[in-house]
Amino acid sequence: MKAKRNKVLSFVLTLTLICSLIAVAGDMGTRPVQASSGFSFSTSATSYYGGYNMSIALANNTGQGIESWRLELSKSDFTITSIWCAKISESDSSYIIQPESWNACISNGSTVSFGMLGSGTIPENYSYELYYSIGGVEYNAAQLTVTPTPIVVTPTPIVVTPTPIVVTPTPIVVTPTPAVTGFRHELNVSTDIASGSYTSDFTVNGFHFIMGGASWTVDSSSRTLDDMSFTKRAKSGGKGTTTKRAISFTATAKGTLTVYAMSGGSTNRALTLNYNGTDLESYDTLPSVLSKLVYQIPSAGTYVLYPSVDNVGIYYMKIEANSTPTVTQTPVVTPTPVSSAIPAGAKIVATDGSGDYKTVQAAISSVTNNSSSTTTIYVKAGTYKEVVTIDSGKKNVHIIGENRDKTIITYDNYNGKSNGSGGTYGTGGSASVFIKGSNIILENITISNSFVEQGNSNEQAVALSATGSQIAFHNCKISGNQDTLLCDGGTQYFYKCLIEGDVDFIFGRSQAYFENCEICSLDRGSSSNNGYITAARTSINETYGFVFESCKLTRESGMADSSVYLGRPWCPSGTSVDKAAVAYLNCTMEAHINSVGWTSMSGVSASHGRFYEYNSQGAGARVSGTRKVLTASQAANYTKYNVLKGWTPVF
Repeated sequence: MKAKRNKVLSFVLTLTLICSLIAVAGDMGTRPVQASSGFSFSTSATSYYGGYNMSIALANNTGQGIESWRLELSKSDFTITSIWCAKISESDSSYIIQPESWNACISNGSTVSFGMLGSGTIPENYSYELYYSIGGVEYNAAQLTVTPTPIVVTPTPIVVTPTPIVVTPTPIVVTPTPAVTGFRHELNVSTDIASGSYTSDFTVNGFHFIMGGASWTVDSSSRTLDDMSFTKRAKSGGKGTTTKRAISFTATAKGTLTVYAMSGGSTNRALTLNYNGTDLESYDTLPSVLSKLVYQIPSAGTYVLYPSVDNVGIYYMKIEANSTPTVTQTPVVTPTPVSSAIPAGAKIVATDGSGDYKTVQAAISSVTNNSSSTTTIYVKAGTYKEVVTIDSGKKNVHIIGENRDKTIITYDNYNGKSNGSGGTYGTGGSASVFIKGSNIILENITISNSFVEQGNSNEQAVALSATGSQIAFHNCKISGNQDTLLCDGGTQYFYKCLIEGDVDFIFGRSQAYFENCEICSLDRGSSSNNGYITAARTSINETYGFVFESCKLTRESGMADSSVYLGRPWCPSGTSVDKAAVAYLNCTMEAHINSVGWTSMSGVSASHGRFYEYNSQGAGARVSGTRKVLTASQAANYTKYNVLKGWTPVF
């Protein structure tokens, strides 16, 4: 849905239900019930633009180990768009949530967590069914309707800080800590883990060791590095993946992960850091001597470290610089603040004259060309009706808006409009903002083209034209109608952005990566064709073009079902030069997406394009012979690192 609100309402709703003394009659067809189960179900949810993030924790205090569990939620209460650290399937009326292999078992006194994203608002009440298994017998822990009556929600955000739970299954942890007042930032295998071979997942000091059907072995190994001496190592025993022979942890902010490790054999090995299915950084030449590895953690979230070639030995791990590991497997989602703070030393732009400049262009023009140091420009809330150009000589510029929905750069040029010199602007010249420089970051800003379509020809109106390399956008809104966003050369990265338009509203030749963005199609009033999301013009020599990872494809209210195409191939230089490449990975699609998926453009068939999907979800994710699906191994190549040619954006 296209949002109309300017305010973001954030609150935390925490609800804990202790399922006990529940009796269910045998003739109702329910599963056996264990009285006083001690199985605790708790949720916390935070609303954000267009939806909410919900964390769910299951705590076992039954006195016995739980072998598996299942949670059923009604579709009438929830619209789940994404889930992590759990598996989801659907019946006609319910979402059925079950564990991953590594969090199916819950030892007594322990907690497992998973998270999910929902569209719309947090439900005020909902029904659920909760099941668990002990000794091969499945029990119905609860079959209840949840209402928030006893909870008072005030406009002031409620911050709930539960006492951290450290899962320390004996005999894994040498020195259990009965009470924890804060998270530990490091793991020393020599002192924190007992020797032995482990075939079940365990967590120590916030680092979760994942077996995935294999094992981790802790054995003797004396090494010294940086004045630190070690007597033991954790050995993977072979090649791993993100779900096998791996170590996961959750960071609450960006920072660094330091690892002391070495190859487990006579040849060099690799140790790779992964986030949300994307390999961020890999040490591919880890030698057979103890080495210090430092990985950059770009933002809050859950990360996985795994040996991507063969056996490695890990001696020590540490997170620092505002990143703290936690024992939960639910990613930490930090809502973007409504208003950003003014960075020290920033050039300030304000329409009322209270800053250093009144226009954004004046601040840009003041930046020294080819500067090796970063220039920060802070733009106060206001509408800046101007054409802004960051030319190719500008480098290392960071532009921060005070508030995304209140800091707006806009203009109303369009293709057929006179340019005052005897010609017209053309599509490429109609943009409100041109970015031709490199190493440019924009945050918390709306860029729009305010031209209003009249239904005539030559009305293409670009909001943003990005043709430079290593340009990153965070929490930006890019708004227009036809041809909203032109990515026409270089590399660009869009993170948690809203991009809206109708016809070919993301188009061009760039290698561009869109992550956790909302791609909103605007209604043209047609019952059958309301436009096309992409019109890629990828060079035939490039492997990737536009890649959408974990994005939501939404629509303006009232738009007809099956009326928008995922894209079409734009080949103005001919099919021997242009070969469009677009991939949607792990995206949620509303019902406006046409079941055919892709279509032709200017006589070029959709089959000429390199058009793919992987793990599409939602009403628009339909099976069709015209919608090619990548295999898991093929999809694994579509990483941010690969698409952006080795560039890892950091905000």
